[in-house]
Amino acid sequence: MDNGASSYHRFLDGDESGFAELIKMYARGLTFFVNGYVGNITVSEDIMEDTFCDLALHRHRFKGKSSFKTYLFSIARNKAVDYIRRNSKVSPMSEEELNRQSDETAELENTVITDERNSQINHALKSINTDYRMVLHLIFFEDVTYEQASLILHKSGKQMHDLVYRAKQSLKAAMEKEGFTYEE
Repeated sequence: MDNGASSYHRFLDGDESGFAELIKMYARGLTFFVNGYVGNITVSEDIMEDTFCDLALHRHRFKGKSSFKTYLFSIARNKAVDYIRRNSKVSPMSEEELNRQSDETAELENTVITDERNSQINHALKSINTDYRMVLHLIFFEDVTYEQASLILHKSGKQMHDLVYRAKQSLKAAMEKEGFTYEE
């Protein structure tokens, strides 16, 4: 079994350490992924926690039709989209909240991105379209397959290949704009 499925099945069989392993494996990446949608680290952490709660409460919904990781990230994506829909008419945050949010986001990014090159890539990722950023994050940072990403993002195979191609082109242009040079 792949991508946490064995830990999940142990959890289903009553071994609580399996669930703890899932949280340890996916909490940080899931938070970072959700933050790309909602742009608020505190909310992202809440959605990540809700995702794991949903996973624990509805134990038998995972049928194995996709990888466990695809299933988990799909739950998180749906929760993020629901959050955005519910809060699309919410008033803007105060300057203090924005500063605190900015500090928390920077802290998360520093843990995930450890060297200067990855920092440049991350900066360029922030400047591209959200769909492009999400697909690149899934494929290159979370190591999901094109098929798994297409399930998470609700895209066909052709749409996924086109989206990845356009995302790479957009990222390349953004990185060149930032002065990033390629080693060939």
